[in-house]
Amino acid sequence: MAEHAALCSHHAAGNPVAAWVREPASASVMRLLAVFAVVNSALFILKGCQSEWVGRFEISCWVPAAGTLICLVLIGVRVYSSDLQAPVLAGSLLLGILALYALLRPSGELAPIAEAT
Repeated sequence: MAEHAALCSHHAAGNPVAAWVREPASASVMRLLAVFAVVNSALFILKGCQSEWVGRFEISCWVPAAGTLICLVLIGVRVYSSDLQAPVLAGSLLLGILALYALLRPSGELAPIAEAT
């Protein structure tokens, strides 16, 4: 196992494409973890609402809470374990997405729905 890791790291170190892809891939992983943390948090909040509709598939509240915690721990480990290039890239992309949403979001009015005839 250690031989395989050493071989892979040696191969990646000499390959400029692998070095070029590594940081965007790490940033993508961090963005996905952030999205999963948000979705799990929303599910946890919805599980607490008494007016929420009961469906066919129900889970305990600890499942989304554990998912949120695990995602946040994995993000924290990635941020504190190595250089900050991937976390900065992921954060800047998320901030850019939020800024575009703030600029381009529709106003409070919805377009009328055409009735089917």
